[in-house]
Amino acid sequence: MTGERVARPLQAGLTLTVDFGKPRKIVIPSELLTMISEETRKIVMDEVLYVNQRFKVLIEELHWHKGVSVKKLSKYLNVPLTTLREWMKYKLNVGVRDKVTALQLANTGRYKYHKRDFDGD
Repeated sequence: MTGERVARPLQAGLTLTVDFGKPRKIVIPSELLTMISEETRKIVMDEVLYVNQRFKVLIEELHWHKGVSVKKLSKYLNVPLTTLREWMKYKLNVGVRDKVTALQLANTGRYKYHKRDFDGD
């Protein structure tokens, strides 16, 4: 390869049909499901609970506890950014991080990947 990145397709892990006025199927990739904690995964996979509640728990865990931005969530879930922000703010009652908080988290390195040692020549 000459340095270009090859995008792997995301593996479908779970399909939820959320209903915020108009039903919409959302495919949650298994990569996102592996990021969440075990207790949150049990709640998300529990089919007894209402679908919107399961979706809220997933979004809250990923955004606030794992540091995934709303922009990346919208990309992974294949939902327009403005739609996801509207759902989070008005329907799910999940707060969106403001820019100052997001910048502070980025600057402290809490959500950055660890750097590997250079092993080349």
